[in-house]
Amino acid sequence: MSTSSFQNPRYSSCKSSFSTPSSPASPPTSSHPQNQRPFTFLSISFFLLFFDAVLTSLIIHATSYTEIDYGTYLSQAHAADLGGERNYYNIGGPSGPCVYPAAHLYIFAIVGRATRWAGMLIEGVREREDNDGLTELRPAQYIFAVIYLATLAAVLWIYGECWSEGKKTMDGVVGIRRRSTLRRIGRLLRSICIPALTLTLSRRIHSLYVLRLFNDCIASLFFYIAVGLFVSAGKRHGDGLDRPHWNRWSRWHTGCIAYSLGVGVKMNVLLSAPGLLLLLLQGQRGIAGTISCLATCAAVQLIIGAPFLLQNPTEYLSRAFQFSRVFLFKWTVNWKFLPEDMFVSPALSVSLLLLHLSTLILFASKWISATRLQTKNASALFVRVKDNRPFSPSYIAYTLFVSNFIGIVFARTLHYQFYVWYFHSLPLMLYIASSSSLSQKSGTNDGLILASVADVACRMTLTVVVEVAFNIFPATPSSSAMLQVAHLCILLILYQAPVPDMWHGGNIPAIAEGKSISNRLKKN
Repeated sequence: MSTSSFQNPRYSSCKSSFSTPSSPASPPTSSHPQNQRPFTFLSISFFLLFFDAVLTSLIIHATSYTEIDYGTYLSQAHAADLGGERNYYNIGGPSGPCVYPAAHLYIFAIVGRATRWAGMLIEGVREREDNDGLTELRPAQYIFAVIYLATLAAVLWIYGECWSEGKKTMDGVVGIRRRSTLRRIGRLLRSICIPALTLTLSRRIHSLYVLRLFNDCIASLFFYIAVGLFVSAGKRHGDGLDRPHWNRWSRWHTGCIAYSLGVGVKMNVLLSAPGLLLLLLQGQRGIAGTISCLATCAAVQLIIGAPFLLQNPTEYLSRAFQFSRVFLFKWTVNWKFLPEDMFVSPALSVSLLLLHLSTLILFASKWISATRLQTKNASALFVRVKDNRPFSPSYIAYTLFVSNFIGIVFARTLHYQFYVWYFHSLPLMLYIASSSSLSQKSGTNDGLILASVADVACRMTLTVVVEVAFNIFPATPSSSAMLQVAHLCILLILYQAPVPDMWHGGNIPAIAEGKSISNRLKKN
């Protein structure tokens, strides 16, 4: 397939990311024909999806499955689906009671039915190959492989929206002959390609999806679909905001449905709720629009929980949305360096909650101050009442991911499967933060390139440290301390980095970086 087939203007641009709109036309120096575009992010995304599909299939066939919670999920779903149980106190499995909202039960009831049908078709092969007595295991692994690839596609969608915002392609890396190799390397390092490539290289993530089959994977899929919808909604002019307050349906509402479905699988999605609330307050034209979106989220939860709320509401709410759970010390990845009695103490929970709220307030004040400067709006809320410009994809994704990460840093515990809560967002979050910081640097061309190299090395080091910590089993005091230090370093980077411009096409990090470096390159 020729590269000319990928000519979606959202994901490609025939201009170099270093050119400015006012620069005079110059004869083409690229070795590519003018009617062709070199690598675009869309083609890179297709390659990554194909590569990871092959890799995931090999992992399924070459590595043994380990039963942890999947059998319990099926038992819980079986009790509610075929057993007709509507009292959450009576729904459980080998590893414990059901502590997830009802969407978890519905999804695993579907998975259970689908795998049983597949098992009946290939029953003899299944009984010889599967482990732990789960006779329909292989079909379930392929279902989770599809979930994994769908999550990767949703994440690449988000990355692509942020990529297209800066009009970055690989043209400047592979097609321009009059630039030094060092500068080409510098441009590649400043592109979003490296963060995207890291998405396919995690050993632990592949294991959690297709060798452990955790419900966190499904919740994360809904979350990233919601983020993608929010990003695409924000960059649209109006997006239904020109209609009366109670007669609007936009991608914001569709995103809220996906977001609430994620919460309906597992509550960890709520870690990004503060960021979503800020975006709804800023992105709607009035409080009625914000209430409409929040009501959409609430309506989804009511529909999901209706069979249980109508019969045993107290039992459902106390179990499905249980905030007072005491986690087992043996499974913690981030607090292993603490004594066990301190880990289970209420004092630690209260301290972490206060630190979480304080950090959210600190970051919120930073966001609001930046918004006031960008919009000249004293309240920094409902900024689209007077200015209906589209929102920046980087601003929307960054706000949600930072809010989620703050919750990760101050979580009462992180189990191995909780890694999927933020693995896919970490490279983009660091990329936007570093791009924003680099855009404000000054110096010589080689100095800026070396700064880019150092920045990429720092980002890669932090992501590798997090990956290594989650691959050490069982967790040790040293691995937990290493993980927490990496988290705090990332949090400091996020706080020090400027907030991306709110407006789409404004002085966003990628464009600002391209313009500032372009002017220096012209002098040579």
